[in-house]
Amino acid sequence: MVRKLFCSMFVMAIALGVAAAGEFQGRILKVDGDTVTVQKLKGKGKKVENDGDPVKLKVGKDAKIVGGKFDKDAKKVVDGDAVTDGLKNEMFSKISDKGLQATITTEGEGDKEAISKIRVFVKKKAAAE
Repeated sequence: MVRKLFCSMFVMAIALGVAAAGEFQGRILKVDGDTVTVQKLKGKGKKVENDGDPVKLKVGKDAKIVGGKFDKDAKKVVDGDAVTDGLKNEMFSKISDKGLQATITTEGEGDKEAISKIRVFVKKKAAAE
């Protein structure tokens, strides 16, 4: 009986954790203080398209702003080094018309939804300029 109770509590805790956090691919279009305008994307490879209208999201106080790098062993993109100066970095003030490719992780729901991590993808050629 107690074992069933603990198992059901464990499953409920995992379900709530998944519901409270989300991760999506997008293009950062504008950064204004602690508010980021993001165009969500859907699809993969050359079949990527916009998913709805751009949305404005607040950035949490403890949000991580990191670069993305490809891990050849794991064959996936992982967190790289922290971005110097966070959202005040020059890359966020000089965003091109195409936007800045990123993976956005959010926590919370509705009006309380906030960005907890931004993983930015910058081409090596663009980063060297």
